[in-house]
Amino acid sequence: MHRDLKRGLLFETAAEKYERFRPSYAQGVVDRLVAAAGLSAGSRVLEIGCGTGKATRLFAPKGFRMDCVDLGTQLVAIAQAICKPWLNVRFTVAKVEDLQLEASAYNLVFAAQAFHWIDPATRWKRCHDALAPGGTMALLYNWEVRPSEGPQWELSELIKKLSNDAMPVRNHEEELQDWIGEMTASGLFTAPQTIREKWIRRYDFESYMGTFETYSDHMVLQPKAQADIREAIGDAIRKNGGIWEAEFETVAIHARKVAASG
Repeated sequence: MHRDLKRGLLFETAAEKYERFRPSYAQGVVDRLVAAAGLSAGSRVLEIGCGTGKATRLFAPKGFRMDCVDLGTQLVAIAQAICKPWLNVRFTVAKVEDLQLEASAYNLVFAAQAFHWIDPATRWKRCHDALAPGGTMALLYNWEVRPSEGPQWELSELIKKLSNDAMPVRNHEEELQDWIGEMTASGLFTAPQTIREKWIRRYDFESYMGTFETYSDHMVLQPKAQADIREAIGDAIRKNGGIWEAEFETVAIHARKVAASG
């Protein structure tokens, strides 16, 4: 789970599009995570990489005292506007690696669709140190479930080709196991558990293409490749009657803090 960390800066250039087109997360997964973490009104929560607050707004109504961090000024401005009704939610524009996080302070530390942008050399230890004894660490992801055949598979293969393999079809079960393995190897948490829920998202061309244009892998492509992919997506959706259905799975990987050895 090591990606070009500089790509995380790209989302600031597409903040409004990110808010408009990126999906939210399954509320049921959030509710079950809150229960597993034993949170209640007033619990302290740290969100790393909050973006426009897609996940923040699922936690905020529960009355938690939330500190949310992101390095994107425009992203945070959108999140602040949306989360204005919840007075216990605070935002900081910063790179989380540069912050002096309060030690042993939080009942839950989580990142939604963002932890892969955090420095792998320090990310687990920093989160561990910020958690209160017995606090919970969680990663929240939306992963698109890729079928092994049919129009969606064919489009994915075409996009892979048009991007010169820069946008491959990822095996998200392998990615999930990679995260579990990395969390386990840190030695800082109990055995990771997962909470999973599948759901269907329906797109028209504008919403599908808009979502696609918020992916960092797409944003770094040459204009010709971007245009070819746009044409391929348009053709596929038109052939499918103007509507595109994709199966997603929201997954929360969570574990409790254990005392660091030594």
